[in-house]
Amino acid sequence: MNLIVTGGGLSVDGKRWIETDPRFLMYHKGLKDRWKYQVTTRMKKAHRQDQWRFPKSKDFLKQYPFFAAILNKLWNLTWYAHIGTSLLDPRFSVQYMGRYTKRAVMAEYRIVYYDGKIVRFSYKDYAEGGKTSYITLKVHAFIGRLIRHIPDKHFPMIRYAGLFSNRWKRQYLAEVRIALNQSESEDSYANTESSWAERQTEYTGADPLVCPNCDQPLTFVGAFFGNWNELQYLFDRAGKDSTIPPALLRPG
Repeated sequence: MNLIVTGGGLSVDGKRWIETDPRFLMYHKGLKDRWKYQVTTRMKKAHRQDQWRFPKSKDFLKQYPFFAAILNKLWNLTWYAHIGTSLLDPRFSVQYMGRYTKRAVMAEYRIVYYDGKIVRFSYKDYAEGGKTSYITLKVHAFIGRLIRHIPDKHFPMIRYAGLFSNRWKRQYLAEVRIALNQSESEDSYANTESSWAERQTEYTGADPLVCPNCDQPLTFVGAFFGNWNELQYLFDRAGKDSTIPPALLRPG
């Protein structure tokens, strides 16, 4: 879980912004202890409400004494909570949260081998100084690890609290801007939207809506995902070059 919090807050009268020391946010040990307490308390509550689902091999954990014994072992472990450095550039914060919440669980290029039965992929081994290592798993084991990171339907990946909560932001964000002598237009870049074609052009340097062969404008019809042989057949029938990516485009 990642949390981004403001480096300060409004004074009681709402007229001044009080900054925190950029070198200190909160007491680290207190944060770790609080995090451990909150998680284990909710685990106990879920057990009392019969919300846990255990595999058959761990069915004995439905009995609270056995479950409590596991919790006691967890409690005696050291729980870590990392407090990062101040994010002085708000654009970096937006980019970081965007990557964290929207990108795929795993980049496809990390999969180096697949034969229908096993999958071999790379990962950064931070225990070895961040070097690239490889692991091989059976397909079902790989899928099992992958889907753990897929949130439930309608699960909110981003939540807002404090100044940014729906209840308070209309009132308090305006006061914060006044206290910081900041106009609303200064963060208007966050509200500007660009089309997929503009983003693709910025990322690749090539406009996807211009034919690479004749420089004529194209109209996007749709993207089709499926058997490559079927797509290649469509391209061949249309007289397209086989190097064109699998998206059907027609001249505008």
